[in-house]
Order: sequence, then structure tokens, then C-alpha cells
Amino acid sequence: MKESLDTWYNRYGILALFVVVGFVGYERICWRGLTASDWGTWTGAIFAGLAFAGTIWIASSEARNREALGLRTAQLVAASMVLRLAHAESVMVKIAEKLVSLASTDEALTVHILLARDIDDIDLWSMDELIHMAPLPAIAIQLAEARDQILTTQRILQDLIRRDDVRTSEGRMKFARECQQPMSITIGKISTSIAGCRAQADALHIKSSGMTAG
Repeated sequence: MKESLDTWYNRYGILALFVVVGFVGYERICWRGLTASDWGTWTGAIFAGLAFAGTIWIASSEARNREALGLRTAQLVAASMVLRLAHAESVMVKIAEKLVSLASTDEALTVHILLARDIDDIDLWSMDELIHMAPLPAIAIQLAEARDQILTTQRILQDLIRRDDVRTSEGRMKFARECQQPMSITIGKISTSIAGCRAQADALHIKSSGMTAG
């Protein structure tokens, strides 16, 4: 819809400008008294105006095309992320659950290291992919924050074995409780991103179907 409005605005705006200029020129300029030199000057001015209007039209058209291409690229990237995000969500949910359930076991520290390795199985989205999603800033921001949280969680779990305060079940339980809120926030950001990416994938599918039908 936005592209259609922009096209309408540029097309009829330039047309209205030429109508106004033509009317004023017809009413205010004494055409019969013009010399050959005057006609040359006015002809040059008219063609210069046409060239200027054409330049504006081409520039605005190219800008609209770049914007549309950027949005379609962002939607394609978003569509490609839906399954990856779903897997990332399931991994983070499993880690959040096991942090509590394993806190009282003797093998907790070893298992926590294994949980950190589970994050390696996540096909984490790159910064280049996030840059391509700039036309969808809300989703891009959510994904960037979720990415940072996931990597931070991995570093914390990897460093856990070096901490003296988690040598006891009480210390591990305290650590698990401290992790619950940031883990919930991370999972929430991933869930929100899934919904946003799925909506963009649906929008792209609807637009593609409409173009095919047209």
C-alpha cells in the first residue's frame, strides 16, 4: 500500500506542477511578442524543467525499488529463521529446566558443561543476517538481544566449574534461581522473534501468491 501511495504522489504531483506552470506561463507571458532568441531561451528552460522532473522521477522510483527489495530480502531472511528459532527456543527451555532439576545431583557441574555444549547445536543467526533485517527493526533488535543472551548463557555455564560457590547443592540451587529470570527473558525474546518472523514469512507468501495470480 505504501508503494502505491508513493507512486500516486509522485505521478500526479509532477503532473499538477506542469499544469500549474503551463497555465501561469500561458496567462502571464506574451508569446506573440517573443523573438527567435526569446523562443530559444524559453525552449531551453522548458527542456531543462523536463529534465529536472525526469531526474526526480527516476531517483524516487529507484529509491522505492531499493526499499521494496530491502524489505523482501528482510522477509526472506525472517522466513529462513523460523525453524532455527524454534530449535533455539527448545534448547534454551531444556537448559532452563535442567538447571533446577540437576542442582542437587553430584554430577551437576559436568552436566552444566554439557548443557553449554548444547548451545553449540543452535544455528545462531549472524550479524550479517541481522543487518539484512534492518527494514524490520523490531525483529532485528529482538534477535540481536536474544543472540547476546544465548552467548552469555553459554559463557556462564562454561565457567561454572571454576566457581567455588557452586560446589554444594545449595550454591547450585541459588545459581539456578538467579539464572531463571534472564533465561525467561531470553526465551521470551526468541518466542517473540518466532512470531514476528512467521508473520513476515506469511506476508511474503501472500504477496508472492498475489503477484502469481496477477
